Amino acid sequence: MTKAFADIAEAHRNDLREVEREIAESNRKLGELATSGVPPIKESDSVSELRDQELRRYWLGLNSEERSQLHADMETGKHRDLAVALLRGPEVVAGLLSARRQRMYDALVPETRRAEAETIKLKAARFEAAHRALRAGNEAARLHAGLQPAEALHARGELTETERLAAEKKAEREERSATYRTAPKSGN
Repeated sequence: MTKAFADIAEAHRNDLREVEREIAESNRKLGELATSGVPPIKESDSVSELRDQELRRYWLGLNSEERSQLHADMETGKHRDLAVALLRGPEVVAGLLSARRQRMYDALVPETRRAEAETIKLKAARFEAAHRALRAGNEAARLHAGLQPAEALHARGELTETERLAAEKKAEREERSATYRTAPKSGN
């Protein structure tokens, strides 16, 4: 039974790795698309950098109610210059949560690339669902085989972390003991 589980577990692990690669690739593409709406400032463009700094100072001077209203507006694509300045600046200065930053990036994706972004998001969501299903299937197979996590590792010929550490300590003790036994005795 454990050999059959080991084969199933290996197939699941391979499938999981492939799905994880696809998820990573989708996230990478989304990241590229998201930043395509926020062009970097050229090193020689000090005027744009000063403008961004001025907009960030303005942002910091707002009260929380005004910031909330502007957040909502920026998430719909309004106040583009302010959104770009905040996204180009340090995250700490803007004080934006990652989800809110992502919605601002999404609002800045060029109109011509929004369909592409939505397609990639749907693909990523499908892979996330496949990932969850594969993990659940692996767990169900393990439970069906009646194996605990340590037994599943043993079925693949592997040790648990605790067993590996215990084996390393035992080897160290044996090595010290052998060194002690072979060390020359000092004579009187």
